[in-house]
Amino acid sequence: LSFAGDPHSLSCVSHRSPLTTFSNTEFSIFINRRLLQNIQPFTGSHGGLRCDGCGKSGCEMGFGDSLLSCNSLAHITRFIHDPIKEVFASIGRASGVRVALEPASVSRQDRRRTDLKFSGLLADGSQLYADVTVTNPTCASYVHDAAVMPGATAAKAAVSKVDWHGAAVASSGPGNIFIPLAFEMGGRLDPPAEALVDALIRAGTPDRRMWSPFKTFWMRAIAVATQKGVARVISRPRLPQPPLLLPSNGNSAPPSAANLARLAHMTSVNDQTNDHVHVEPMNDQDPFHTTRSPQPSAAPVGNDAHMRS
Repeated sequence: LSFAGDPHSLSCVSHRSPLTTFSNTEFSIFINRRLLQNIQPFTGSHGGLRCDGCGKSGCEMGFGDSLLSCNSLAHITRFIHDPIKEVFASIGRASGVRVALEPASVSRQDRRRTDLKFSGLLADGSQLYADVTVTNPTCASYVHDAAVMPGATAAKAAVSKVDWHGAAVASSGPGNIFIPLAFEMGGRLDPPAEALVDALIRAGTPDRRMWSPFKTFWMRAIAVATQKGVARVISRPRLPQPPLLLPSNGNSAPPSAANLARLAHMTSVNDQTNDHVHVEPMNDQDPFHTTRSPQPSAAPVGNDAHMRS
């Protein structure tokens, strides 16, 4: 986390652009993760909440990494993947390149689709397809490689994307190419993704003096979109912890099947014709036993004729 490969997020000037502006909570989670500080006050773990991924309470303790790996694919897609995709689309449009989001499938067999299609970027008129993938270096399947080589997580994810889309894109038309856009949640991006940013900026202006400031701005926008998304995944609303119900006698052992059937008045298919509930008679030892005669029933209020009138 400290060596995240993201020199841009901390260089952003707040409120200069919505693309490079954090909210207070987003910045607090981001800076605490970079400094390896516990982010418990921002996740609400002290409020008796449970993880909406695994259902365990206390999953959100620590630096929030479990919340980025625990059944959070839909949240990562919404808060991190989609904003990064939109930033790349904005870079293309700002550079005068035609961009299609979620273009039609390039494969007729399985209808797999990429996130982006850029037209007019390649010199020969071919199409460039790109697909965004976001990975967590602290995930159990990546952490060992990430500890040895920075960027290993993004590189592994990029290879998986090429295996999934590469052949289909190549067969969709002569000269069509596929670029994986792999990002780590710490902020590092795979070299092909940065190469696409360079290509889009060069296509936007022939003035070399503008390439560096343009790239700086868009790299900051990508970095902020990533870190804002990470903060939103970590701080997303949690599900309340259901109350623990104990039996009235204080026995914490699970109830027997007979007791459950009796309490729920459960019947089987063979028992549907005889749905009689047997109630045990009271005896002298029963705490609710009484020797008094039952009270007469209350007189009805009014009568039928009176009610009809």
